Amino acid sequence: MNKKIISTLIIILFLAAGIVPICNGFSKDINIIHDNEKLQFIDSSQIEDKKILGLSQDVDWWSMFHHDPQLTGFSTSFAPNTNHILWTYSSGIYFDGFCSPAIVDDRLYIGSSSFALFQKDAIGPIDYILREKSIIQNYDHLLINNPDELENSLEQYFGIFYCLNAVNGVELWTFYTDGNSISSPAVANNRVYISAFNDYELTGKVYCLDATTGDEIWNNFLFSPYSSPVVMNDRLYISTIEIQEDDFIGKIFCLNSFNGNEIWNYTIGIGEYLLLSTPAVAYGNIYFITENDSEGGSDHIFCLDANSGELIWQSSILSMLNSPVISYGNVYLSSYDVSNNRGTFLCLDAEDGEEKWCYMMGINELPGYSSPAVAYGNVYFVTLDAVSYRAKIFCINASTGGYVWARTPGDMMFLSSPAIADEKLYIASAYFDPNLYCFDSNNGVTIWSYPLYFGILSSPAIAKDTLFIADGSWTVYAFQDENRRPESPNIAGPLHGKIGNKYDYSFVSIDPDGHDLYYYIDWGDGSFIDWFGPYDSNEKVVKGHRWFKQGDFSIKAKAKDVLGAESDWSELIVIMPRNKLITSLLLLRFLERYPLLQTLLMRLGLQ
Repeated sequence: MNKKIISTLIIILFLAAGIVPICNGFSKDINIIHDNEKLQFIDSSQIEDKKILGLSQDVDWWSMFHHDPQLTGFSTSFAPNTNHILWTYSSGIYFDGFCSPAIVDDRLYIGSSSFALFQKDAIGPIDYILREKSIIQNYDHLLINNPDELENSLEQYFGIFYCLNAVNGVELWTFYTDGNSISSPAVANNRVYISAFNDYELTGKVYCLDATTGDEIWNNFLFSPYSSPVVMNDRLYISTIEIQEDDFIGKIFCLNSFNGNEIWNYTIGIGEYLLLSTPAVAYGNIYFITENDSEGGSDHIFCLDANSGELIWQSSILSMLNSPVISYGNVYLSSYDVSNNRGTFLCLDAEDGEEKWCYMMGINELPGYSSPAVAYGNVYFVTLDAVSYRAKIFCINASTGGYVWARTPGDMMFLSSPAIADEKLYIASAYFDPNLYCFDSNNGVTIWSYPLYFGILSSPAIAKDTLFIADGSWTVYAFQDENRRPESPNIAGPLHGKIGNKYDYSFVSIDPDGHDLYYYIDWGDGSFIDWFGPYDSNEKVVKGHRWFKQGDFSIKAKAKDVLGAESDWSELIVIMPRNKLITSLLLLRFLERYPLLQTLLMRLGLQ
């Protein structure tokens, strides 16, 4: 039997098998065949794996003092290589200084403290009094020019808490506190927690505010909450100082972070309290350093169960008014050796408080008032010479206590704590030579510096490639390298195809600053994929697409880095020929029913 006869028989059988589905609705069958693969016309809300810039899960935010509950002072963010200023903010209100900032979801939170002379008949909440301009002239001005006015005035401490746009420095909202607000805020679950205290009455409050609007959610009266709050696992930890029969008594409180209710409190002892020290939380425990002013009393490092407040262990030290750091299963802290008039840096086992190693500082070399930081297997801390008052920055091995490097930048005193990111260490000097410094964290070499105003109490904070700090001129600074745009994406894939077939295309862009990238794709047929990512710079991204009509289609794509800089568009033309898909699909269905015919066609060279 020749090929012509066989071909005729095949065509007849094909039509017989295919006539029923064609008559029953050909287009419906085609839709069914493609139902699990058909083109989706989507917008950003339909992309399930789309990550939105600015959300907490995408960025290593600096959410509390020294970055995290362990107080490591370390961020995985990129950090500026230059002293280029992105923006500055000044409130225009005189006050004693800013605290250290927290940055979450592109918002910067920072508190301040000041005092003013109020008219004695000014009645109402502190924010109302300020709005009504009931503050009278500066104290010094009245004392010199019109001292009689002082009899009609009342001195009042107050705090102003600010929320700024971290991208451009624009003020978003303010909140007034009854008392100084110089401790650093903590941010969690779209709430910001701050403390304020009254120096004269030794009273204070902890406030919980809506992080977006600044509205008060709750407040809890506490005696002089000096330390910065720490929030972890829906609990807030903070220290206070109370007066009982002329004695100072320190306490640690654990509050429910959602409603402010007390869960437990721990009384440290008479004459023993936390002063300018923030507790650290890790491994289900809370660690803190105390100051003891009672006769013959001893300072301590405490470890409590974070859930119950029960004492686990304590160890005697000589405190130097800084906070501990928890990392690598250890507690790192500064102390003082009275007999040798020199400071020590200790590494204790976080589980039982046993000493692992001790680094001895030089003669007259005392621990500074700033807290240490831990990163890259090292511990970084600051010392202060008791004679010259010159500061020195040390880097030692976190496992062994071995010396790595030390630098004495100049005549300066550090009150701020170091922040570390992107293999760089940032710290600000408070007096003598007030500067913000950037050092190479590997060797201590100075990378850059920037002059600031004296009296810097604020510690640097780092998030989204930007460093934030406040100085003594009541100014907040944001430092960020000048951002360069990513390159236009390279698009690669088939230039011709059949209608309805799915084709994969790759997209690759390079960011000159090494930032992660998001992509936007326009398929040229009215469908698109909104910004999706992030992906590493120079990482190949593959997306598939189908076209369902004939024509020339322009695939366009662009890239955007995590700081918002967008590339130019790139383009690739794809040509879709006339639709021959229907016949092929019917033939395939027919051959599925008659597999012997498929074999016969292959032998005859017809398939």
